[in-house]
Amino acid sequence: MLLHRSDRKGESLAEFRFKKTVGLNQQMFDLGLDQNLLLNESAVKQKISELDHDLDLVMIVGRMAESLVLMADLLCLPLEEVVSLDVNRRKNDLRVRIPHANLYGAA
Repeated sequence: MLLHRSDRKGESLAEFRFKKTVGLNQQMFDLGLDQNLLLNESAVKQKISELDHDLDLVMIVGRMAESLVLMADLLCLPLEEVVSLDVNRRKNDLRVRIPHANLYGAA
């Protein structure tokens, strides 16, 4: 696991957080792992096993169309019965694209 590696020289992942707002292993924290266990490899693996057992489908916002097809299949629904709405989405003219390299302070 990459708990102690960083793309920035001299920093561990525990020290590096994007603008000090995104936590280390943020998704694992959001899925219920105690923040004191985020660097505990066995605790992380245990949580992944629990999630694998508990979740039948994980939908990905960036792949919503594909996720909806998988959900329809899992629920035995025809695709005509599945819809999604763009709620709380910024208008395209207000969206700001951040190049990947800038996330880590690289030029």
